[in-house]
Amino acid sequence: MLKYAAKRLFTLIPVFLAVSMLTFVLGSMSSGDATRVLAERRHEHPTFEQIEAVRIEMGLDKPLLVQYGSWLGNALRGDLGTSFWIDRPVEEEIALLFPKTLELALLPVMGKLGMAFGGLLSGFSIMESIFSWNGLGKYALESIKTKNCSAVQGSVLFMVFLVDLICGAVDPRLKLL
Repeated sequence: MLKYAAKRLFTLIPVFLAVSMLTFVLGSMSSGDATRVLAERRHEHPTFEQIEAVRIEMGLDKPLLVQYGSWLGNALRGDLGTSFWIDRPVEEEIALLFPKTLELALLPVMGKLGMAFGGLLSGFSIMESIFSWNGLGKYALESIKTKNCSAVQGSVLFMVFLVDLICGAVDPRLKLL
């Protein structure tokens, strides 16, 4: 299984690049300001200068292409960034929340997981919210709401890889690709 996972990871590089780029661009186009959210967590009523200081600290003052390039370079070294909401590395959050999310997944729906990723993630996040479970769906949803781009991208890339591995385990014909 480890050899298969390594092979699939290599073949998924173009998919990861496309998904991460799309996630990054869509996240930057969404409404709201991540720096304002973080500044409000640090200061009750942040001034313009405090918000700009956070923007510079997070590197969000740089052009979008430079921001993406920086994130991608770090991601290739295994650093998916820091979730500013929880102030922990995204990969730690994924490792912590993944087992709770996995418990919700059933084998018969794995084949549809790739096609219905967004709907299932939404469903997981709703179930996790209703039952006060901390899981990857809730984490991804909260990250989207707070414009926590590193956490969103890390969650999405992890789920793409996971879906590919699970589909390969469920349908051995996929291992031939």
